[in-house]
Amino acid sequence: MDNINFYKFRSCNELNFEGLEKESIYFSPLNKLNDIFEGRYDIDEKISDEFIGKLSRRLVCCLAKGDESIIHNNHYMWTHYADEHKGFCIEYNAHVLNGFKPYSLRDNYIQQNVWMPIKYTDSYTEPINVGDDLDVKLVDLISHKNISFEHEKEIRLVLHTTNPYDNKRVVKGSIKAVYLGCRISIEDKMRLIYLASKLEIACYQMYIGNSSYTLKAIPINIKFSDLCMVNPQTCQLIKNVEECVNSQ
Repeated sequence: MDNINFYKFRSCNELNFEGLEKESIYFSPLNKLNDIFEGRYDIDEKISDEFIGKLSRRLVCCLAKGDESIIHNNHYMWTHYADEHKGFCIEYNAHVLNGFKPYSLRDNYIQQNVWMPIKYTDSYTEPINVGDDLDVKLVDLISHKNISFEHEKEIRLVLHTTNPYDNKRVVKGSIKAVYLGCRISIEDKMRLIYLASKLEIACYQMYIGNSSYTLKAIPINIKFSDLCMVNPQTCQLIKNVEECVNSQ
């Protein structure tokens, strides 16, 4: 996994800025994710309460797994999850998985924090009946999505917690870079360049390729000391970077 990176596409808002600044990732209940089929299942009412209890103790964090082609070629992710290029993307290294075991059906240690790749399928989740292994059924529910989402190349970190407000984990040292969408506002760009400088991570501006549908990432190199205050001089500094990049 050392050569594989992980990506999270984000819109620009205070919660996502805070997550970047504090190097935190957030977890959500399955039925709060954007896909309306997430967390849906048919179950025998005799075991419904037991299964609901198991499901309520699991929160998930969704990441895209792969190489830089996700940044340069996966236009759906930029459009759908990064606010039509007005947002940004965070790149993580394999340390983002620290504290989570790779899930194994043989060991079936779903009682711990695990990560698992998503399996894409056309088949809907089978009904859950009395006598079924509810832990296995729980994993099936968490780890399967419709094949229409295959382009997301998703893995999930599954957090086992009894407290629904215990929904974030610090992942210091795992953030490699931040990529700014093509349509990001000057104010949000300024904020993200500041945070990237503060964290001492790489920062890139995305631009449309000259002769293809591929995006290009241009590094933004500004010292933290030059961004210690948000003021008109800082705005001009970033505008100067824009002019420099556009002239290349």
